[in-house]
Order: sequence, then structure tokens, then C-alpha cells
Amino acid sequence: MKTLCIVAHRAPHDDTPLVSPAVVATLTTDKRFLGALGPYKQLEVLAGKMGLVDFEIISADSAALPGFQLSLPF
Repeated sequence: MKTLCIVAHRAPHDDTPLVSPAVVATLTTDKRFLGALGPYKQLEVLAGKMGLVDFEIISADSAALPGFQLSLPF
């Protein structure tokens, strides 16, 4: 199952880059839970509501490293 994450590179309303990127939200891509929602669009809307300007949406596959921490900047 894939998970999408919003990774912020700057704090909201701040021009100073973060020392390291921060995962600020995650969302499953499992259609059983999302239905007709578009996960990328929903995360973009959420990032806007959070005031994020410098961010990216990345994906992580939980099956890629079973039993291990995903290599995300937590």
C-alpha cells in the first residue's frame, strides 16, 4: 500500500529554510478509504490551508521495506 506525504522545506509564513525537511501530513492511497477523492489534490489543498509554500508531495511504499522504518525525513 502506498502512502503520500507532504514534506515541508520551510515553515509556514517563513522565508528561512528548515534545517531538515519535515513530514507534516500523510495520506493513504487505498481506494477503500479514499473512494473518489483525489489524494494529490487533497494534499495540495491541505498544504495551502496550512500556509505551506515550499513543499513537495512524495510517495512511500510500505511494502518496500517490511519491518523497517520508511526512509522519510521524520
